[in-house]
Amino acid sequence: SSAEWLQENQKPVVATAIAVVVGIIGIWLGLLYSENRDTEASKILAQAMAIFDAQVVAEEADPTAIPPTYGTEPEKWEAAKQAFKDLENGSGPLSNIATVYLADIAERNGDLAGAKQGFLDAVATLSDRDTLYFLAVERLAYLQEKEGKTADALTTLKKIQSKDGFYADYASYHQARIHLAGGQKEKAR
Repeated sequence: SSAEWLQENQKPVVATAIAVVVGIIGIWLGLLYSENRDTEASKILAQAMAIFDAQVVAEEADPTAIPPTYGTEPEKWEAAKQAFKDLENGSGPLSNIATVYLADIAERNGDLAGAKQGFLDAVATLSDRDTLYFLAVERLAYLQEKEGKTADALTTLKKIQSKDGFYADYASYHQARIHLAGGQKEKAR
């Protein structure tokens, strides 16, 4: 009977029941931790974006206000850079967003090498299905073109040319534009 079987196998049954309960609690704690981490990262992103979008006012600057204001552009960009670095040190999609914003801030501050490296890092780590991938490829190609490295820019744009629809058309347009600017009308067609 089942009562006899249960009596004979009491230890394995209890051990299995305990393992199931511990497993469920472990999964629940993992989900709770993940949710908490994501909520915290979202708050950091919101703060970083508020700084990124902050106004620069010569008088009465208040970086602690909501929304914050800064006295100078360099002061604002330094604060934004620090906020995004805090986010970039995490993991997951929000750290990828931070990498792209940090590259953008580097470019705004005239650090073209830092911006280029940031966009290169983003292209290397993002999935080619991520919309940020398109943005990182585009910005990297612009920087390469700005440096006069049109062959590199054309190669970079090929990364999105293989995509369907908008991305392929966009890459083709810019490749043609670069060829025309270089006097290569036939390649532009």
